[in-house]
Amino acid sequence: MTMNPRPGWDTDDWSGLPPVAIHPYDPTWTEQFEHARREIADALAGLAVRIEHVGSTAVPGLGARKGIDILIGLGEGSDVAASVERLQRIGFQHHFSVSAHLAGTAGARLLRVEHRGRHV
Repeated sequence: MTMNPRPGWDTDDWSGLPPVAIHPYDPTWTEQFEHARREIADALAGLAVRIEHVGSTAVPGLGARKGIDILIGLGEGSDVAASVERLQRIGFQHHFSVSAHLAGTAGARLLRVEHRGRHV
């Protein structure tokens, strides 16, 4: 899988990056998540997954930085590589994967992907 590190988040080098801007609450954030959830669910059809809206945009009334944060839980035995491939087919960029022993939780699989302001 191709890794595409970004300054800051992926490299821990935040120098030279602009400050984070917090935007007033936008009631369309929930709609944006639902649209993304359906798109992700369709791409991962047939796999045991759970798709959740997380982060500050998931809290009604709370200001947040732009970008919808989404958590995808893959069922035990799910093929991480196949999941990433399916997400890449719908435009997500894969940044990294962390195996269970590095994630610190038995059976955990961590992925970092993003597409059009949606962070998974």
